Amino acid sequence: MIINTEDLDPALRREETADDRDLELDPYDQPPDLHSKYRNLVAFFLLGLINNYGYVVFGSAATAILDGRAPVGVLLLCEILPGFLISGVGSWFLHYIPYVIRMWLVVTLSVVSFLIVAIWGSGSVFLALFGIVVGAFASGLGEPSFLALSSFYDKNTVSAWSSGTGFAGVFGSFTYLFYTYPLFGIQLSNSNTLFCMAPTPLIMAVAYLLILTPPKDNVNQRHKVFVSPTKHLTFMQKFKILQPLFIYMASLTIVYFAEYAINDGVQPALIYTNISISSDEQYTWYQFLYQTGVFLSRSSVNIFHTERVWIFALIQCVNLVILFLATWYWWFPVIYIPASFMFFEGFMGGFTYVNAFYAISERIDPRYREFAMSITVFADNLGIAVSAVVSIFLQQVLCKRIGNPKYCQIS
Repeated sequence: MIINTEDLDPALRREETADDRDLELDPYDQPPDLHSKYRNLVAFFLLGLINNYGYVVFGSAATAILDGRAPVGVLLLCEILPGFLISGVGSWFLHYIPYVIRMWLVVTLSVVSFLIVAIWGSGSVFLALFGIVVGAFASGLGEPSFLALSSFYDKNTVSAWSSGTGFAGVFGSFTYLFYTYPLFGIQLSNSNTLFCMAPTPLIMAVAYLLILTPPKDNVNQRHKVFVSPTKHLTFMQKFKILQPLFIYMASLTIVYFAEYAINDGVQPALIYTNISISSDEQYTWYQFLYQTGVFLSRSSVNIFHTERVWIFALIQCVNLVILFLATWYWWFPVIYIPASFMFFEGFMGGFTYVNAFYAISERIDPRYREFAMSITVFADNLGIAVSAVVSIFLQQVLCKRIGNPKYCQIS
């Protein structure tokens, strides 16, 4: 069922233009050219993978990058606030910037962020956090841009994008473990690891320029210049489009608040001192299991999907309460129990994300879908931004309660 936003308010009615007639055939409903369809699915998978790669790597390396010089929640703030600003403000205006320019901005900023943290991050926590902010601008620009871009293609590109962002978690956290963990025999320093990862964002340019095919109704096939239906909408019309998005946006805000409160408020305190792996390695393994859950759930929408995403947001809140109490009273005698919770937490968050965007891609009128996909990104960024502030205090309260010697040195 497609929600026609014009039915929600007479203010959204306007005269039909030539561009509207070009959009009458919903690209989600057109018979697919199988060769182009599979190329586009691969392209969106890679775009999602690389867009989130740096975000995941910096998250997995959080304790090593900060090295006790700041709470993990500070790093989370640096990772999320740029995206929060871009999705909250920029989504109203991003359609004026061609997609190819946005893509190159994402690639360039991503490479630069790795180099800044790798070269100067170990000597200055300020430069480390600045490099992370640069990378956050890249991923923050990429997510609303490429989700909006999916509105020009088959609806399964949403699934491919989500699966790619989910796999970024597994791929990013595993490659960081591969380079740094003694088990794999390489054991590079944190700086050298990040330096080796710096060229990875160039894959995004390959995906966009060489793999992605232009839509059939594209104005300029060669240069991928898209006809944006969003440019016809006034500010008030865009604001009214938020009404049918509320349940999805609210669910994303809640699920991501709980999720990142766990990741950056509770996880750093759930460190075991009587086992063979270090505190940094424990945190990285937690992140790997969490990201594995995210990947599996974000890849599941073609097997099972639901529009009742609020259910999973509530389950995530229950996860947060259980893990907080379990850390406060130290209920878990072995690390395998909280590790399993990290996997489940990632699964709930990823399941909410992919089902929310998939529902929007199916239910929102194609003329408003580009803006709807872009602005909804603001919801999960809002939840993460609020949790980042809460996590700074939550981490300190918990680690002081259990006497964690590394993370409680920050006052």
